[in-house]
Amino acid sequence: MKNHSFRIALSAVACALAVVMLTLGMYVPFMTITAYVFAGLAIMLPLAKDFRFSAFLCYIATCLLALLFGGVGNFWKLFAFVVFFGLHPIVNSLQIKFKINKWIALVVKTIWFDVSVWLVWKFAGLFVVQYDWINDYIILIIATAGSALFVFYDFVMFRCQRLVNYYVGRIARQ
Repeated sequence: MKNHSFRIALSAVACALAVVMLTLGMYVPFMTITAYVFAGLAIMLPLAKDFRFSAFLCYIATCLLALLFGGVGNFWKLFAFVVFFGLHPIVNSLQIKFKINKWIALVVKTIWFDVSVWLVWKFAGLFVVQYDWINDYIILIIATAGSALFVFYDFVMFRCQRLVNYYVGRIARQ
């Protein structure tokens, strides 16, 4: 019974933190991308104890609650989290569980990231560019700079998951 209580509590805390971050990101424009990252970090909490299904339910609840707290009018500000940033920690956890080759996983996740960024660029209209050539070469820009940024992001997120695992492990032992 204790395990179920801990699982529910950890998932609830993760969901609450993620919703607060996303809501903050919707109303404070310069914090939108930071909010995605911190909400993704919050989703890592249940993953620290291998509660993958709980993390997925936390992701769904976070998306629904963020929609309720202002995302209906700002859906496109949540789109990047829904399509990529919320699922990324869960996919990383599945990569470790099923022992998928890290280079193959990195290529697949990079393509997933690039497509997500392109969808946000194409449909969200969050970015205003001053130069027309950026619109002409956006796919090339995303494929090079976006992919390089993602490789760094993925590396940092794996390290953050280790840190979250350590601290949640300390909490669970007490």
